[in-house]
Amino acid sequence: MAHPGEPPPRPKPLGLSPIQKYWQPYIDNPSVSPALRKRAEREYGTEEIFRKSLESAQQNDYVDQRERYQKKIDEYDKFQREKPARQLDAQIKRSTLEEFQAKAERRPVDLAKAQADLEESRLKVEEMYYKRGVPREQARQQADLAIAEARRKVNAPTEHVIGGAVYRAPVDPATGETGSYALAPGSPPPDPKNRTAEQDKALEFVIRTKPDLDKVEKQYGNGKAMTYFKDDVLASRLPFGLDNKAVSAEYRAVKQAMMNWGTAYMTHVSGASYGEKEMMRTLSGFMPAYGDTDEDLAAKAQRRRVVTDGAAQISGPGGMAILEQMNRDYEGGRPPVKIQTREDIDKMELNPGRHVILPNGDIRVVPPQKKKSP
Repeated sequence: MAHPGEPPPRPKPLGLSPIQKYWQPYIDNPSVSPALRKRAEREYGTEEIFRKSLESAQQNDYVDQRERYQKKIDEYDKFQREKPARQLDAQIKRSTLEEFQAKAERRPVDLAKAQADLEESRLKVEEMYYKRGVPREQARQQADLAIAEARRKVNAPTEHVIGGAVYRAPVDPATGETGSYALAPGSPPPDPKNRTAEQDKALEFVIRTKPDLDKVEKQYGNGKAMTYFKDDVLASRLPFGLDNKAVSAEYRAVKQAMMNWGTAYMTHVSGASYGEKEMMRTLSGFMPAYGDTDEDLAAKAQRRRVVTDGAAQISGPGGMAILEQMNRDYEGGRPPVKIQTREDIDKMELNPGRHVILPNGDIRVVPPQKKKSP
């Protein structure tokens, strides 16, 4: 926030008008007739009323401008006073997120660093409250509450309402892993009337793709072929047609099954068609990919099962929200990426839900992909 600048200048007195200056010499002049003096008084007085009304209007405008200026000054002063608190809040959020990600990826060194950063932030918050006149013990409690609230928000379960039913996915605070979506306790059952005919057709196809998922999970090791470097490079760089011949039969089988499932599910939840690249980015938390470990593949298989088994209930905009949330949970558990401009998101092909660090240090989330019309 920029400083409002100099205050508005106080208006100068208007002084006598040319008409008043003209008639003033005649008012108390004994050498002129009484009638002329009376007229001079009348003309002078009329002009004086007009002059005072102008001065009053100017003064009122000045008071209004001064009040608006003072309000801006107060906001600026408040902004400056709260700057250290905002910086601390941003630091706490960043450290809490890093702690969450380190837990999810089981990186003990990074976890220890994030927890040390949080402790440093807690001490700074405590000192900030203490300098404001808060007793030391109360300042310590408020600092602990700030850290606890940040952790609570990161680990809070996500909820979506679909057809009157509430679906909830809890987060394990020990591991940072998001659980499966399920009806929340006390929630009414979902209303199947919310599905469109298009989504009903897609739902049938999703159900028909279950055997493909079984084959991928049981016969092809959760799609491990899609993690191989050679096949991944051939599939991404060769022209259409040649890539299909160059890759292994296992890779072709797994990718075809995944494309069948992904296309059906995206149509089911969104009612829109997606291109292959667009779909792969939107479903990054569900699709096997180069570099995935066996644990990653198992987690992705579990996500696919959760949304496929619940396909009869998870449909329409609410279903799309759940799918995007699950993908954000997956991408949000990966390390943040530093970017300079928004265009870097597309250049680096960052998936929706991935955390990015802006040049000013703020953390943002890559938004969902735009859908194409069917």
